[in-house]
Amino acid sequence: MDRDNQHYYLVGMPGIGKSHYLEQLRHITGMTCIDLDLSITDKYQLTIPQIINRKGIEIFRLYEAITLRETHNQDNNSILACGGGTPCFHDNMEWINRNGISIYLHGTPAYLKHNYRQYNLNRPLLGKGDLEEYIDNLYINRIEYYKQAHHTIDVGSDPLNVANNISDLIDQHKSVS
Repeated sequence: MDRDNQHYYLVGMPGIGKSHYLEQLRHITGMTCIDLDLSITDKYQLTIPQIINRKGIEIFRLYEAITLRETHNQDNNSILACGGGTPCFHDNMEWINRNGISIYLHGTPAYLKHNYRQYNLNRPLLGKGDLEEYIDNLYINRIEYYKQAHHTIDVGSDPLNVANNISDLIDQHKSVS
């Protein structure tokens, strides 16, 4: 891949902090940083919950796949935070790995549950269901997709340095590109 046309994709469970770290990376790297969920919201002029409630989850996943591919053509040398489910549908993880460098932000279910409680996180697919069961099931169903990423960063082991670790990883890729 061309050094000036490198795309980095952050993948991982909902609530792991992809959008949070993306904002830090914007300041650390100076690279173009794109939040896929915000891009979908801008493009379709509806929030994610509105899309899911009005059009259904299947249409949302289609919008997500389309927007993912469109963002690839917008900016060179960018970092994109994917939605938690993005890698799991429409062959998105395969597409991500072919078109950029994927970075899996890993956290155990216990770490994720802590994040949801500490930061009072609400996710469109959670609804009013049981948080423990939601996270456990989601983790089991999605882990195989996330494990396909080129790199894994364990968020729970050093949460204060995640953005720096990602930035270091990007610098390593740039030096060998």
